[in-house]
Amino acid sequence: MMNKVRRLDPAAQETLRLASCIGNRFDLETLCVVHRRDPADEAGMLKVSLGAGLLCQIDSANYKFSHDRVQQAVYLLIPEKDRASVHLEIGSPPARQRAGSAA
Repeated sequence: MMNKVRRLDPAAQETLRLASCIGNRFDLETLCVVHRRDPADEAGMLKVSLGAGLLCQIDSANYKFSHDRVQQAVYLLIPEKDRASVHLEIGSPPARQRAGSAA
């Protein structure tokens, strides 16, 4: 599974890593806010992961990892020293405010 992720474009890998910190299910808006990317660009990265069978699309803006083990494998690709800062950014008030204003 790790090899499947590592074969993806680096930008797609980064998108998956951030998504893995959000949770097994995530929405495009939150991912865009955290990653500071345009929704069209982010959707393109998600499409690559969908094609690889790593994600499933729930509806037009919501996704989930195809299996809990996929999320875990992607999460383990984040260097341990960086995990806390990624979680802090996701949960920070500015990130929540940006997500709220993007709606």
